[in-house]
Amino acid sequence: MNAPEMQYAFEIRFNQIDNFNNLRLDSDRIEDYLNLSQEQELQDRYDKFTGSPRRKFEATEKIRRELGNLISSTTIQNASFDSSDGDLHNDAFFVTLPTDYLYALEERCVIQDSDGNTGVAKVIPITYDEYIENVDNPFLEPDDDLAWRLDYGLTGVTGAKKHEVIHSNDVTIQSYSVRYLRRPQDIVLHPTDYQDCELDESLHNNIVSRAVSLAAMSSTDSTSNND
Repeated sequence: MNAPEMQYAFEIRFNQIDNFNNLRLDSDRIEDYLNLSQEQELQDRYDKFTGSPRRKFEATEKIRRELGNLISSTTIQNASFDSSDGDLHNDAFFVTLPTDYLYALEERCVIQDSDGNTGVAKVIPITYDEYIENVDNPFLEPDDDLAWRLDYGLTGVTGAKKHEVIHSNDVTIQSYSVRYLRRPQDIVLHPTDYQDCELDESLHNNIVSRAVSLAAMSSTDSTSNND
């Protein structure tokens, strides 16, 4: 369904609820419910399976298809690394991610050793507890083939997410690349500026149905509060 079709389907289903036959929602309200529903549908699918985040997403072909339109990637060169922040751990730098970044699926760095040879090191996400436990373990700490990544809040300017990448002091990081699940664009219903749902067509009915349920619950709460 395109955006106008989603709005029409929403209105038909919402008006079929007996309690709200006389209630009409404007496009802005419907848009809000559709976008909240879209966000929840995406999160449900990403969280459906246990295990590591990327295994959750890759667990079934169905979920890969449903969210596949949202896979994106970026490479950040070392000229854009922040290695001077006082909050950094040793042998680390911050990278600022794209503003549409949601979840990492795969990360890697291009590295250069002291002899000028280049290679690729995989980057694995770790928790702060894991960092504390393993930072002094020579068998588990970062080396020429491995770097660690810690989550680190948001930037103050754009609100973009930051990663702290921790690497071996024997190498120089030339670039950091991440393939990620991005945040979908909002569904927009304004006649002069439509934005269709970016999730797979197979999810559109679910999104409309959940949006109707959200609107119905909200309308019921409003009616109760006015009694």
